Amino acid sequence: MASNKPCRHCEYCGKTFRQKFNYDRHVLPCEFFSKTKKEQDYEIDNSQPLPSQRDMFSLMQHMILRIDKLEKENTKLRTNNSRKKIKVLDHLNKETCDKPFHGLADWMRHVILPDVKNYLEVVFENDLLTGITTLLTNNITNSEKIVPFVGFQCDKNMFYVYDVEKEYGTNEWMKIESHELDQYLCRISKQFIYDFNNVWHKEHEDLIKNDQEYEEKSVHYYTKILGGIKMKDETRYKKIRENVYQAIKKNEKSLYIE
Repeated sequence: MASNKPCRHCEYCGKTFRQKFNYDRHVLPCEFFSKTKKEQDYEIDNSQPLPSQRDMFSLMQHMILRIDKLEKENTKLRTNNSRKKIKVLDHLNKETCDKPFHGLADWMRHVILPDVKNYLEVVFENDLLTGITTLLTNNITNSEKIVPFVGFQCDKNMFYVYDVEKEYGTNEWMKIESHELDQYLCRISKQFIYDFNNVWHKEHEDLIKNDQEYEEKSVHYYTKILGGIKMKDETRYKKIRENVYQAIKKNEKSLYIE
C-alpha cells in the first residue's frame, strides 16, 4: 500500500524526501552549495551566527555520507579501468594477435639494410641523423606488413621488438634496451658508408676524377655520411630513437607497463 505521508521537496535541488529527518539533514548543506562561489565566499567571510550543534552534526553526517559515496564510486571506477587494461607484452604476445613475418634481425638484414642506398640523398641534403630516422620511419609507417618494431605512448622513448627469445629460441615480442638498439643503428651507419663507396661513388667515379667541383662535393658528402664532426655517435643514436618514437608511437589507452 502506498504511503500517504506528505513529501518534502528541496527548494534548491528539487529532491523529494518522505522522512523529515532526511530532509532536515539535506537542506542545510544543499542551500550552501546551491549558491554561487561569490555568495559562498561572502557568507564565509561575513560574521554570521554560528550554527547549532544539531545543525553542525547534521551537516557532518551529510558530508560523511557524500564522501563515502564518492570513495565507493571512485574505487569502482578504478577497478573497472584496471580490468580493461592489459600489459604491453601480454597484448603483443596474445595468440590471437597477428605476428610479423620477420624477426628484428631478419627485418634489418632483408628490409632495412638493402634500402639504405635509397636514402643517401637524404643524408647529402640533410645529415646522417635525418637519413637514418627517415629510413626507419618510412619502412615502419608505410609497410603493408606487420613490422617487428613498435612503440607505445604509455612507455616513452622505448621500443618493443619481435625477435628470437634467447632462452627458448622462439620468436616473441620483447622490450629492447637502448644499448641493444644502438647496435642496430651502428650497423645501419656502416651500411651508409658501404653504399656511398660502392654505389654512389662508383656511379660518379669519372666525374669525381675529372671535375674538381665534383671531387669537392664527394668529400663533402662523405663527411656527412660519416656523421659529420659536431655530433658523437651516442648523441646521434639517442636523437634517432627519440625521433622515430615520436613518429611511430601508438596511443593504445588499454595498455600499461609494469
